[in-house]
Amino acid sequence: MTGPRILLLDIECTNLDADYGYTMCVGYKWYGEKKIYVPSVLDYADAFGKDPTNDKHLMRDIHKVMSQADMWVTFYGKMFDVPYLMARMLHHKLPILPPIPHVDLYFTAKTNLKVSSRRLGNLIDHLGLKARKTRLSGPIWVRAAAGHTPSLKYIKDHCYHDINALSELYTLLRPLVRLHPNVTGKYKTAEKGKCRICGSDRLQWRGRLLLTRTSAKRRVHCSNCGSWDTRLAAS
Repeated sequence: MTGPRILLLDIECTNLDADYGYTMCVGYKWYGEKKIYVPSVLDYADAFGKDPTNDKHLMRDIHKVMSQADMWVTFYGKMFDVPYLMARMLHHKLPILPPIPHVDLYFTAKTNLKVSSRRLGNLIDHLGLKARKTRLSGPIWVRAAAGHTPSLKYIKDHCYHDINALSELYTLLRPLVRLHPNVTGKYKTAEKGKCRICGSDRLQWRGRLLLTRTSAKRRVHCSNCGSWDTRLAAS
């Protein structure tokens, strides 16, 4: 994979608080690649056989994955997924995760979209995404939390589809991420360069000069991802 490593991330756990629950599975995908990974406590047979609630090995491996990323993308992950993982990782004596730029699409939707519900399922329906979201019922969740293998496999499948939806949603909403990290590095004055959001060179000058008290800028539009940006005008 070339360019920045953008990690799409989602978790499924047994409780809203990490000291009263554990992580059943973690779904992730490297943006730009097709494969979706959903490691779970089931993947560590010896530990699972002794204690189905032992997520130590899962946390160790996810810590390695998250540390390799240049940027994280989640949905409500700033308020839940990442703090939950951090609490579980510290519980298992793993190091603090490095400070990595984090785009949370929940807040992008909250700021830019006036819809009745900002839940991922509603956004999938309203925006006409191809991804689907599976239904979760209380009995399945309870059995999975207790270590019931078929229910845990259902939870893994649910997480898989959430990552698929998150990837599609990121492609659609990334032009609206106001503080999106620059994926291309610097560009020279008065040159279009590349799109700082998707890295494409399909940029077009659009509109007249934008004047400020200290400089003049020109607006550019990315034909690839649809984002808008500005560049300093030639002096």
